[in-house]
Amino acid sequence: MDYPNLEVLVKALLAQGHKVEAVKKVRQVTGWGLKASKDYVDVLASGADFPPEAVSADISVVDYTVFSDAELLAALEYAGEAPHPDLIRACLAHQEALTPGLLALLEAGTDLEWPDSDPRWYAEVHAGLLLCAFREPAALPVFARRLREEDSDELVEWFEDALPYYYGPLAIPMLVELLNIQDAYVYPSIVACQMLVYIVLHHPEVQTHVIAALRQHLPQVDADGNLLLAEAQRNKSSILWTQIVSAFMDLQYDGDDARVKALFDAGVLDTVILGDWKAYRAAFAPDAPPLWDAGHVYDIEEDYEERYEEAQGLILRVPTGPLPLPPIFPPASDEITFVRTVPKVGRNDPCPCGSGRKYKHCCEKKA
Repeated sequence: MDYPNLEVLVKALLAQGHKVEAVKKVRQVTGWGLKASKDYVDVLASGADFPPEAVSADISVVDYTVFSDAELLAALEYAGEAPHPDLIRACLAHQEALTPGLLALLEAGTDLEWPDSDPRWYAEVHAGLLLCAFREPAALPVFARRLREEDSDELVEWFEDALPYYYGPLAIPMLVELLNIQDAYVYPSIVACQMLVYIVLHHPEVQTHVIAALRQHLPQVDADGNLLLAEAQRNKSSILWTQIVSAFMDLQYDGDDARVKALFDAGVLDTVILGDWKAYRAAFAPDAPPLWDAGHVYDIEEDYEERYEEAQGLILRVPTGPLPLPPIFPPASDEITFVRTVPKVGRNDPCPCGSGRKYKHCCEKKA
């Protein structure tokens, strides 16, 4: 028998120096006597695991509804990557009381001195996702600062669905600001572009505004259709231009063909992602399949349920059939052009491998 959830809370309280509160919580949750509860806390304080055969009560699922606000924050901070969904539900029910603490966790970030096994590495993730679900406006400037940090890509991935879905148009000013970043670290601008697409697909009324913001970042062309830009700008901005052109395809906007074609002709777009100019134009054909399925939405409770089940080994990957293998050698030709023949797989779509799980929780991690 395993007691992960109670252990999480007790260790969190111990880390904060609240041993007496930890003993009280053990008694409250388990119904044990004082001695048994103190023994349990002492064993965990020593760094050992409590022997399952020493107790008989089944406390594998904790009643988080009886936790105080401070206890919920402590449990969340030390919950690790996959907290029990009941903890998330309890936090969702305490929006007003928990918001200041969640903002502090998101602002604080992580400590590089923590060992890899420290569960607090995920505290900022849980705080950020809950603040998204609360649509907390005070969190938007915090997100902007955190997303601008170097090496923020791993953190950003946790919020790339939740932030645009829950905030919707409220997030546009912050995302446009990220899009306008001029420094060498272009990743925040790329993520901002992706989130803006997500918002437009769920809020079509803002498409004109978002398209205008994206168009500002494409270079101008001369009368002959040649790009007007310096070589340094070309090298720096090609990744962002690729993302913007991809956004045009997703949003079915083809009102800037002259500049887009000039970018293709100059060889500064990533054709592995976009295909060539012909593939780009084919995406706007009346019978072209949609490149992005806007029908799926993000749900924080569903996300945590799947994450918890995966951590507990309750989700099995059972492919329905073998996947085709790519050829060992490319076709013999002087020029290889990638042409997209199938729509993009959304992160919330069923995985093409046939596992029955969402793509973002399955083969996307292998891509």
